[in-house]
Amino acid sequence: MAVTKVNQDQSMDVVGALTATTITGDIHASAGSIGTTELAADAVTAAKLADDAVVTANITALNVTTGTLALDAVTGAQIADDAVDTEHLADDAVVPAAVDETQNYVMADLQLTGTLTRPALAAVTLKMTDNDDAATTGSALYVEIEFGFYGSLNCDNSGSNESSVVVLSDDVVLQVADNASTPAGSQVFFDEANQVLTANTKADSTLYVTSATGRMLQIQQNDDPGNAGHLAVYFDDDATPPTDRMLFVSGLDTDSTAACSTTREAAAPRLVP
Repeated sequence: MAVTKVNQDQSMDVVGALTATTITGDIHASAGSIGTTELAADAVTAAKLADDAVVTANITALNVTTGTLALDAVTGAQIADDAVDTEHLADDAVVPAAVDETQNYVMADLQLTGTLTRPALAAVTLKMTDNDDAATTGSALYVEIEFGFYGSLNCDNSGSNESSVVVLSDDVVLQVADNASTPAGSQVFFDEANQVLTANTKADSTLYVTSATGRMLQIQQNDDPGNAGHLAVYFDDDATPPTDRMLFVSGLDTDSTAACSTTREAAAPRLVP
């Protein structure tokens, strides 16, 4: 039997399925009578949704993932103040180009873990040349306090001009000034047994003579180095090579070396984990 019309206040029993081909006109369902089980899979598409129909209240927690976000959809306006912390920054995410060098940045509670240390420096020594005629070949060497624990070398150079002495390599140079017959400071001696320069520095502490590259020659304080068996040091500004310009009369009849400092030299510190 074909049913031509059923009023909204009437009901009927249907044997068999109602399909799109057997239904003409509109079907009116009472409010709340169609649930999710009555909808076919994928029946609701974006075209069926009214503008602004989906609000946050209709989205379950954690249901929006990165895969559902359009490229560049999240901008600074969507990020709350203080919402991004270090936990959310990838390694190497902050590069110099991203930092405004004209601004001052305050890092609260910055903690550096590790040990602040200085790289090991290669040992550098000053060659001490044994010369039986040191007193006549060269001029007595003196050290003068410049400031604090730092001093400079000088003597009455036979050449009457500024000279320099090279410590082992061409890039480590110590300047010896010419003081024209009036050397200043304290005379320098050599403790051959301990291979270190000494002087009564009047500073009552070790003095350091700095080279142009930051290496430091140390001269230990001794109240009376001459009577302590230390040997006078002489400077020959004409000697070649320039590594042979520091002279003394060796008690062992042999050349020797004087140590540079490895604790006060200028080496950039670094953090070691």
